[in-house]
Amino acid sequence: MSLPGTCCVSGNVHSGEPKGTETTPPHNIPVYIANPSQSEPVQNAAILIITDVFGWKTPNVRLTADCFAEQTGITTYVPDFFLNDSVSTDTMPSFEGEGFIEKAKDTFKMLAMLSSMAPWMYRQRYAVIMPRIDAVVGHLKSSGIDKLAVVGYCFGGWYTVELGKREGTVQAAIQVHPSMLKISDVENLKVPSQWHTAQDDPFFTPAFRKQCEEVLKKKGFLYEFFDYAGRKHGFAMRGNLNDEKVKTDIDTYRRETSRFIKQILLSTDSGSDVKIVSE
Repeated sequence: MSLPGTCCVSGNVHSGEPKGTETTPPHNIPVYIANPSQSEPVQNAAILIITDVFGWKTPNVRLTADCFAEQTGITTYVPDFFLNDSVSTDTMPSFEGEGFIEKAKDTFKMLAMLSSMAPWMYRQRYAVIMPRIDAVVGHLKSSGIDKLAVVGYCFGGWYTVELGKREGTVQAAIQVHPSMLKISDVENLKVPSQWHTAQDDPFFTPAFRKQCEEVLKKKGFLYEFFDYAGRKHGFAMRGNLNDEKVKTDIDTYRRETSRFIKQILLSTDSGSDVKIVSE
């Protein structure tokens, strides 16, 4: 498993007041739960978010969950898969300051964060994270959820594909600037998938994106790509909302993610044998 780069641990903390609730189910993994405010949630369906390294507490991911719940009418879950060991946003650099001092401060913040990532990645390795994900998915299934979409960001994008490689575990897999993927992971996907890709992304380059598309063309499942020109890895979860172009792209990815989830989970069309590419 490769270490995160600077784009994985930089960005902006969003403002806003999340509307959901926290709970700790029998699997003892705390969960943030977002429900639609204007209607009863759809029965037997759920959205599961697997976060980036900053975890479940940030307003960014909680406001995103609130948005998905409102746009789809489906209860959205954000578990603490890191069990109170998320990377802190307190020292997250944005690299948006103009002056020398601001840039120097961000550089020191970045060096400090990167030096701590190797031990963190070991603590949160596959053998630790995957059983926690399995516990949450198992609890949802035992609670009557039989239609499940999973959305993963950066670190979480790889685990989203892992779930999508299993027969009958999830019905849709949405990857948002994922990291750590190999082409063999894509070859083994067994569900409809949607991909939101940044133009500037060392973990999901345009060349690798093209490889993935060639693989998906042959699989017979619905797939969609949305490519965001001028965006960097991490933009969808940690982009600067004061930049109107970035905000527009964040709004677009959220809207298209919600549409795709509704299409797969709530439509009578399973999405098989159809292929869509959006650029």
